[in-house]
Amino acid sequence: MRSSIIAITLLSLLIPSMILPQKQVPTRSQCSPQQQGLAYFFEEKALESIEPPNWKHALIRIGVSSGTKLYLSTDGEKFTLWTSSTTFRDADRFLLNLERSCRLPIEPQDAAALIPVKWESVDLKVEDFAQIHRDLTNALARYAASAQENYASILETNGRAIYLDATAFRVVYDNSYQSFQAEVVDDPKQNKAMLEWIQKLQKVAEERFHHTIWNHENTGR
Repeated sequence: MRSSIIAITLLSLLIPSMILPQKQVPTRSQCSPQQQGLAYFFEEKALESIEPPNWKHALIRIGVSSGTKLYLSTDGEKFTLWTSSTTFRDADRFLLNLERSCRLPIEPQDAAALIPVKWESVDLKVEDFAQIHRDLTNALARYAASAQENYASILETNGRAIYLDATAFRVVYDNSYQSFQAEVVDDPKQNKAMLEWIQKLQKVAEERFHHTIWNHENTGR
């Protein structure tokens, strides 16, 4: 009888240690209900971390964002175009509410995972995806070549481009072999090829989703 009691006692001591604790996302220790805005780098990183479902598992990933996001991805079988009606302004407001209620995670990626995003997607034909990809790589070649074209004049004039209230597009690409990101300002003189590619992609998206993409008057950016 005594050995049974000892066994039960030991088991009761061991069971709590056998239960694995749930992962806790650390939140900021300092917050204020009167908080007026988040640190710019935190906000930008959180917004950049918003991605469509299974994004990291795609073989080829292309993303364009400027207030609204457009993504293209393929796993080799399905070729998908994604967008979301969630704007940067919506995400800003949500993150600020988390901050004011002391629920904002420390890491921007963890904060991004909490933002409610409703994704829309349409399937593309393989030849349509291939054409978009081909046009992008051609535009990128011209975009990169412009860096060399500007080299001499930048050094001669000590010039620096300053854009005030200009629309900008963040373009990202990854195929596991090559990866890049580019900030494309709406300056046709400097970025004509990339802007033309973005406009073509916008037209395709608006035809497929039947609503406006990149209405910059309402994005807050």
